Amino acid sequence: MKDTKQNANNNTNTTVIQVNGDYYSGITESQAKEIALATVRNEFSILYGEAQNIFEKRVQEIVDESLLRIQHDSPESFKRFNEPAIQMILNTVYKEYAKSGDSDLKQRLIDLLIARIKVSEHTFTQVLIDDAIRITPKIRIQHLQFLTSLFFIYSGLVTFTCIAEYDECITMLAKNYPLYPKEASLFNVNDVYFLALLKHTGCITYAESSSSLVEEEILICFGGIFNKGFKISDIDSALKKELEEHNLICTSEIQPGNVRINTRNEFVLRLDVNKISKKYRKNMYDLYVNNCSTVEDLRNYNKSLDNRVHAMFESVNFLNRTEHYSLSEFGLFLGQQNFYKMFPRYYTSFD
Repeated sequence: MKDTKQNANNNTNTTVIQVNGDYYSGITESQAKEIALATVRNEFSILYGEAQNIFEKRVQEIVDESLLRIQHDSPESFKRFNEPAIQMILNTVYKEYAKSGDSDLKQRLIDLLIARIKVSEHTFTQVLIDDAIRITPKIRIQHLQFLTSLFFIYSGLVTFTCIAEYDECITMLAKNYPLYPKEASLFNVNDVYFLALLKHTGCITYAESSSSLVEEEILICFGGIFNKGFKISDIDSALKKELEEHNLICTSEIQPGNVRINTRNEFVLRLDVNKISKKYRKNMYDLYVNNCSTVEDLRNYNKSLDNRVHAMFESVNFLNRTEHYSLSEFGLFLGQQNFYKMFPRYYTSFD
């Protein structure tokens, strides 16, 4: 191992690489491979017989795949392979995959490795990624899917402009949830060991009190896309005279037909409630309430999409009712990374 590392270092004195017309001094892919393999070579010596052969084959596999991804994504990152911190991360990533050979784990570890190489040292994100690389081999894909659901529901970092976006997102998130009780063994959030592992790894933390129902959280964040809608004539009869007297809004500016309203809608935010009489304030409130979707409305809508969506919400509600646990910042990070991998167009930086 020592000879290999020395050889790799000797070859990296001043390697000039061209990337899309730009030049930088760094490490070639072949030199990076020598370093990558050297970081885990000592691990072979503790294994015996067939186990050693299997381990070596898996290491070769993940090294080749990870370097190919880095070469495609950010070849300039190879220069960081000379840093002790990065070499220790390489050791952990390659060693953890080689233990099990789990293909899903391999992809998750490579994703984290690429993110780690890009991030600066001594930052909050760097600490989160280091922890994620350490913890990811200990949790199953079902745990990650559950954390992803919690991120979507509670982070407030996802926004939709129409109900079709909600439909696409929520059905994909729920596609692997079981239909209780027939398939509960596939993904049983009610299983004490399922939650115990999330608590043990620091993905969820104790909360003083239970959270609200998932459906309530969804309506708070996305209520405008679920409400039943109302017609211009409804505004005219309830609010037009009072609103126009105070120059608050002109109903003629709103396009005829069905419109939607919620507490975050521009229509409502433009109203100065203090200038509206109690009588018309009540009319405005009634107009809003009568057209808002309820928890029961949302439950029925989710069931109409896919019973697995309802099963996913019930799983989170179970957690809220019984254990009073919430996402930790680390659990939020894991859920966020997986969510944005599934839905890159909703990406929002964690920092």
